[in-house]
Amino acid sequence: MIFLEIRKARKHKKQPIQTINATLILKEMIPRSTVSSRGISNVYIHHYMKFKLENGEEKEFEVLPEQYAVILEGNIGELTFKGDKYLSFYITNINVNREN
Repeated sequence: MIFLEIRKARKHKKQPIQTINATLILKEMIPRSTVSSRGISNVYIHHYMKFKLENGEEKEFEVLPEQYAVILEGNIGELTFKGDKYLSFYITNINVNREN
């Protein structure tokens, strides 16, 4: 398992930083629970945003809660990412009509 993480980190490091026009098409919060060795249950909320890129491709990223909170579905802007890591989204058009 450690080998896979090292391999993934090396692959990610080689990826270029890309900025492309995109639309946020979906936001999801997914709870995940763990149980410690002491039997204590913890619930963590993972935040995901899915974008449709100008070339038609869709990309999904896990993001921080504060990043998740400030962007609405339908917003259009410039998505910056590196491999499978979200870096930023600069909103250029706020779409209040969410029927896209």
